Amino acid sequence: DGTGCAYFSISYVDAPQPVQPLCGSEVSEATPQFALFSWTPPATVRGMVEYEFTLKEVPNSMNPYDVIKNQIFPVIYSSTQTSNNTLVYSASQPKLDAGKKYVWQVKASSPNTQFKNGGYSDACWFVYKEKTGAVVPMSNTDISFNNTVISDFPIMGGSNAGNAFVFGNNNNA
Repeated sequence: DGTGCAYFSISYVDAPQPVQPLCGSEVSEATPQFALFSWTPPATVRGMVEYEFTLKEVPNSMNPYDVIKNQIFPVIYSSTQTSNNTLVYSASQPKLDAGKKYVWQVKASSPNTQFKNGGYSDACWFVYKEKTGAVVPMSNTDISFNNTVISDFPIMGGSNAGNAFVFGNNNNA
């Protein structure tokens, strides 16, 4: 007879998805430190969405997806923000080390909203690549050390004849 029964549907909203940096990519070291993280916002949520951002270092040969899920691995940085689907990682956050692999994830939450995968985005990893600079030879004796160009220029004339060494930061890369 159907008394006391009600039918209703439960729908789950898609969790955010990583956009930037691209999964499996290299992020070039910057001075001062700068990295931009972004993710897709859930399209059908009404009201405010809170995002919890988590970043972890991936130890050598470890699977990034295991690292992000496991509480044993320390969180390098976490932040909670409302309705903003980007995060600027700057010099005020913990330093990222060149040559290391990092994994990040975002969890969305909103009152009265059920998200797929508990609101967790896919995990996304990247390698923080050492900044490299190209040295443009100015003479046959140019050398570079730690992105500093040391050039040997002859000085002509009078009692000041000899060589002068010019030091400059090679930040053209």
